[in-house]
Amino acid sequence: MAISTRQVKNKRDSNGILTGRPGTVYDVNIKYIAPDGKKKTYAKKGFATKKEAAQHEAEIKTKLWCGIKKVDSLFSRIS
Repeated sequence: MAISTRQVKNKRDSNGILTGRPGTVYDVNIKYIAPDGKKKTYAKKGFATKKEAAQHEAEIKTKLWCGIKKVDSLFSRIS
């Protein structure tokens, strides 16, 4: 799982307004190999809940996987 936690001094609520209280936020970091063979990373920070971070991670992994499969199918048609 590519979700990490970090402590912040001024956490935001679900509306994006600063609460003035410390808390925990979650970050998503995904490493992948692009269709051209280069190693790349994707990062998005500041999710209020672990559930939100996990949903975003699954969504991005799906998009990356579909993108790689589409590019692979294009290369197989050209060859």
